[in-house]
Amino acid sequence: AATVNLPAIVLSGGPMLKRYLAGTTVEAQDKNAPNITRDKNDGIGKWTKPQLVAFLASGITPEMQPVNETMQEVIRGITSKLNSYDLQAMAEYLMTVPPIPSVNKFRDSTDYWWLEPTQ
Repeated sequence: AATVNLPAIVLSGGPMLKRYLAGTTVEAQDKNAPNITRDKNDGIGKWTKPQLVAFLASGITPEMQPVNETMQEVIRGITSKLNSYDLQAMAEYLMTVPPIPSVNKFRDSTDYWWLEPTQ
């Protein structure tokens, strides 16, 4: 029978399903995935749907900042190639994702950041 080493998966930047779309850091690869939940402090919670659509197409945030390298790969390779209808649908879906604080927020605290978020 196969066994799963959850701490190894979590610490390696593997799946953290309870933190879906809340961003992560893969320190070994020096890459960050941004938080794209509706969290108003760490995510896209202050963005409007048109701002989110523009971001997915261009990679530029509403604050006129470019995204990090990891997200640039996603924008350049995938979302910038989507048609308007698909971008609208993706934005509509992302606007329904519950707000979850970023993982990095918990790394130096006593909270167990890989567990179910509490809000």
